[in-house]
Amino acid sequence: MPEGVRLRVRVGCFGYDKVLSEKEASEKESYLRSIGAVKIVDSVADSLFFVG
Repeated sequence: MPEGVRLRVRVGCFGYDKVLSEKEASEKESYLRSIGAVKIVDSVADSLFFVG
């Protein structure tokens, strides 16, 4: 697995999963917080992430 920060986002039935550099992850998190879109709801096992 590539090194970095894994960003996983789920909106409705759509998902996004990517490994980013620490700088990219920080920039994305800052932007998402600025528009009020970041809310960590829960953490789940990889095997359950896209089940549903």
